[in-house]
Order: sequence, then structure tokens, then C-alpha cells
Amino acid sequence: MQFSIPSYEGGDYAPHNVTISPNIPDHIKLIFSTLNRANYLVFVDNKGTITHKKQAHSTYKIFIDFMCSEPFEKKDRIKILKKFETHRVNIDKVKPQSSGLHAIKSMIKLAIEDEWFKEQLSEAQYAYLFTLSKTKPAPSSERDQINLAAWFAQHTWLRRDDVGIGHTLVSRLASPKATIKSFSVTIEIAMLETLKAKEALIALFLDAPITSDEIPVERPRAQFPVKSEHDVHVRKCFLTTFDVLRAAYHSLGEPSANLKTAIKLFLSENIREDDLKRYDEAFFRNKPAFNSPSIITSRNKLFFSVFFLHELAEYVHSGNKEELQVPASQGEHLLFHWLMATQTVQASDIAKLSGSNFQFIRRRNGKITHIRNEYYKGRAKTVHKPKEISTNTTLGSAILLFILQRTPKYDNSAKLTGSLKDVATGVSFARFINFLNTYLNEKIITQSDKEKSSLVFLKAITKLLDNGISALGKNKTVEELWENCDTPCKRHLFKPSSIKTAAVYASSDNFNPTQLTNFHSHTNKTERNDYLTPNNEEWMNNTGLITRAVMQDLTVNLFKASESEKQAFNSQFTNASEYISAKTEETLARMKLVTGKEDGKVNDLGLLTSYKDADEPSDTIYLVDSPETVVKLRHFLSEVKKKHHILAKNSPEYLLMTVLPTVEWIEKLFEYKRFSTKDKGEQLYKKLASILPPLFSAHMR
Repeated sequence: MQFSIPSYEGGDYAPHNVTISPNIPDHIKLIFSTLNRANYLVFVDNKGTITHKKQAHSTYKIFIDFMCSEPFEKKDRIKILKKFETHRVNIDKVKPQSSGLHAIKSMIKLAIEDEWFKEQLSEAQYAYLFTLSKTKPAPSSERDQINLAAWFAQHTWLRRDDVGIGHTLVSRLASPKATIKSFSVTIEIAMLETLKAKEALIALFLDAPITSDEIPVERPRAQFPVKSEHDVHVRKCFLTTFDVLRAAYHSLGEPSANLKTAIKLFLSENIREDDLKRYDEAFFRNKPAFNSPSIITSRNKLFFSVFFLHELAEYVHSGNKEELQVPASQGEHLLFHWLMATQTVQASDIAKLSGSNFQFIRRRNGKITHIRNEYYKGRAKTVHKPKEISTNTTLGSAILLFILQRTPKYDNSAKLTGSLKDVATGVSFARFINFLNTYLNEKIITQSDKEKSSLVFLKAITKLLDNGISALGKNKTVEELWENCDTPCKRHLFKPSSIKTAAVYASSDNFNPTQLTNFHSHTNKTERNDYLTPNNEEWMNNTGLITRAVMQDLTVNLFKASESEKQAFNSQFTNASEYISAKTEETLARMKLVTGKEDGKVNDLGLLTSYKDADEPSDTIYLVDSPETVVKLRHFLSEVKKKHHILAKNSPEYLLMTVLPTVEWIEKLFEYKRFSTKDKGEQLYKKLASILPPLFSAHMR
């Protein structure tokens, strides 16, 4: 007995068969027949949803293999779904909510609600299936808080030089701040250039003019009996659109750079990468295109597809544009979600944003200079106000342009975007990344240099898409793929929640140093209780000697605390420890020791300023490897050890947010024996220690 699970439009699953032996118990045959009927309803009758199709591909084979391999006593028939869930959690090590139980229940329910199938069942069979459909799942376990840096870090093969980005760049991924900064620079440029390109297309459609009658309507695959006929149709639609755009473009005296960007994005979205150059040359040399298999017939396109250009032309020539939103492609919605996540907007709240959630600060001449965002935070049930954004930045320009395009003149309550679908790490997104690498690369590099950011995001995602393998192939489960494959890759991209978490971790104001030191008692009443959580204890035990002494002092010198005071102290302590660790890791990840450099200035800690190595990322911190640097760093540690009590009292912000992270990276450099000149430096420090000038005087008053 077998049935086939077909592929479907918009999905990235290959068709496959599921099979059972005829010599199996009747209740397993019944469940198999039920899933077969559900499969027919979903893929042939189109009575299910996209989710049902995904569930069929991801769950059916695992569940059926489980049923056929596990021995079941007759009395356990009713528990078969619970046993499946238990097996998935205990053996396959997935979380209860990812076991597939919900998917199987949903399919059984779909089948037994079908009138034809219900007529084929006896009362006992229907009762059995109905009972299975009511199986109660185990409570969902707490989801891991994966941030953007951690998402990349799962792909450990990125550290390799042959298929990855190498050790130097991978070390940047240890820092959420470095990762989110690189990510933000890339996505801000991508969003702004895409929006400006769309405005250039709108102007072309108006001036040429190009109407929706001239851009054909792409019909979906479901309207064609065979795929080959649909492919012919899509290619004709592209060729027609290519010629219409080509004629309009070359009728202009001097086409704008933004219009050229729009054409490049249109071509990269619709032509396979290996043949893109040929179509690019044909367009800009004003020659007809070629009807070839290089024209992409899938409708799974993020930006300027023929379908989207038709929608844009309809908008341009509508008589009531002021009442409408400018159409936005799927890719624009994706980038907007990502940008708002970098501003720490809760992922579940981004789809609820409208123009009314944004306020503009204007000059007297009416020019908008800043954007304020205020929205109701659904999960916390409070009003949240992210940081104000200047429109003089790439981020501000991109967000402002998207808001203006998506807000009708007389209705600022219209939602700017919708719910975001998962985006596969497949060819559609790869085409966009290729566009960034080939056409917007110079702008991204320039902006990265300006903001002292690395290119770690763009380089890492490029290598993941080029060399990562997400298809199961011969592997039965995702776990097997990750165990057997050299370069396994997550099937879907990171979500806005991961970006938001990384942005929170990267923030420098996630704790209040004054509030933490306010728990400190400056009396002789010291009572050492177990105020710290185990995690806080572990963190403190892993820090350097001086940091440990400072933080220990804060925990020992406490008044006798109430439970609420203990919780408040631990919360602030946790936030402080996360900040110190993140700041330390970020500095170490960016640091490079150099010797014999004559250009650049050396500061009080031995850091080289006004110097850049063209072969290193723009955010690299250069530390001079010399005996003099060892002396400066040893002196810094000595001064902190002597004066941290006074700094805690008079300048807690400086102590916790600047001094302690610096102490940590200095102690780690000595621990890792990074200095080739350490012995000479130590000897020099012993000679000079008594005459070195005092530090921190300005912060001790």
C-alpha cells in the first residue's frame, strides 16, 4: 500500500512516496487510509491550506515509519499518537510543539469531516479516528531565545576557509552587537535602494506611459493542465514585459541611476544567475531578449516579478491614488519587518503597525527630520517607544519612504505591512543576495566603512546560500542531515524575533548601573546571603580576578534584603553581567595585535587610532604588541583594583559600562598569552610602577 505526496507551487519539497506493508494491524491500515484521504483533499481538491501541504511533507513519512516500526499491543491502539509524541521528544530530541502530533491530528480531522470518506467508515472506525483527533498534546516547552548571532553560530562549518568565511570573520559572530550592526547596514541599504528603484519605475510608468494592459497578467500554475504549458506562458509574459520596459527605458535621454537599479533587480529576479549577464547586455544595448529555460517560471519571487509590475502599473494609472497604498513586494515587507526588529519592536507587533503609530518631527520649512514610533506592545500590554530615528540616516530615509508609500493620504490607520511568512534559504532569497553582492556591494562597503562595521552578515549569508545544504536527500530527518552532512544549513531564514533579541543584546543601555550600586550598603551592617541566582554565581566565578572582586563587593555589602529586593538585585546583576560579557566578547572579536606600525597614534591603553589595514574588516581594533602596551594595561588593572570602591560610589556608570568590560578583555589577553612582548613588559612595569601617573581622577570627585 502506498500513496504519493506531490510538490506544490511555492513549496520547496520534492515529491515522494509513503509506503506500508500489507501485513500490518488493521488500525494502522485505517490510519494510513485516513492520511491518504487527507492527502487527496489537500493536494487534489485544494480543501486544505499551505500549512496542511507543508505538514504532509514534513510529518507523514516520520509518523508512518514510526507506526510500522513500533510494536503495539491492542490496548495501546488509542495511545498511538501520544506514543508518537513521546518518541519524537525522547528519541528524536525535538520539543513537544515540534513533534508533529498537531499535524497528524489536523489531517485526521480533515479526513473524517469529509462526507465521502465518512460514508466508507464503520461506526467503530469513525469513533476510533475521532478519539485520535482529540488526543491531548503535551504542554509546549519554553522556546530557546535564539538571537541572530546564535542562528549563524549553529553553522559551525562557516569557520572553515574553503566553504565558510574563515576564523577572523566568524569571530565577529560571537558578538550580537557586531552581527546586528553588519546586518543593519546591509538591510538598510537594500531597503532604501529598493524603494527608490520602485519610485523610479512609478515615474517611468507615468511618463512613458506604461499601462497594466501592456504588462501581461501571469496566471498561476493551477490554471494549466501540465507544467510545461505554464512555463511557456510565464516566459511569454517575461519577454513581453522585457520589451515594454526596454523601449520605455531607451526613450529617455538620461535614465536615472535608480531606474537602472530597478531594471537590474527586475532581471536578477527573473533570470537564472548563470545567464544573467546575457540578458543584462541585451537590455542595456536595446536588443530583444532570448526565449530560454533561463527565464525563471516559479512564482516564488521576492521583488520585481512580472506579477508585481502589473500590480504597480494598475496603481499608477488608477484614478484615486491618494486613497490607495503604493503596492509593496514580498521582499519589501520582509525588509521592513527586519528593520523594525532592529529597533527592538516585538515581532508579533510589527504587522499591527500603521501610519498612526509614527510621528514626524519637522523643521519650519516642513522637512521631516526625525521619526518617533509609539505602539501598544501586545504581549506586555504596555505602550512601547523605541528610540527616535533621524531621517538623515540610511535607516531613517528607508523607514520614512516606506511609511509614506504605504500610508494613504486620508487614512493613516491602514496597516503598513502584514504577517510575515517563513522565507526559505533557497534560490529566491539567493537571487536577492546575489543582487546585493553584484550591484549594491560598493554602497554597502562604503556605508560599512563609514559606520566602522564589518561585512560579516553579507559574507556569512552568501556562503550559507552557496554551500549550505538544507534538503534532506537520503536522510530521513533534519537531525540525520545535520549529523551526516559537512555543510548543513537551516531550511528557513532567521525570524524577526531573532533579530530583535540580538538588537536587545547589542544595546548598551539594558541595565541601570546606579540602581545596581544602590543596593550596596555603605554601613558596617553586612550580611552575606545567597542573593545570587546559580547563573549569576557561575558568571561571576568565570570572570577575571578584578571583576570578580568588584561584583563580589556589590553582593556582600547588602542590607538584609526582602524577596522583592533580592529579585530586583538579581535582575540588575544579570543585565550587568550580560552587558559586560557582550562588550568584552565584542572587543576581543574585533581586536588584532600589530607590531612595528609607524602610522597612526597610540592611546593610553596601547590602542592604535587613525590606522587601517585594507585586508581587515572596517571595525577592527588594533592593539600594539609592545612592552609599553603591557605596562599601560598592567597599570590600568592595578588602578582599578585600588580604586573601584570609590568609582562605584561616585561614578557607577563609568565603572560598570566602561571600566569593567575593559578590565575583562585585558585580563583575557594576558590569560591567553597574546603578547609576544609580555615578559619584557612585565619587567618594565616593575621598574616604572611607583612613578606611573594616577588614573580615573576625573571620575572620583
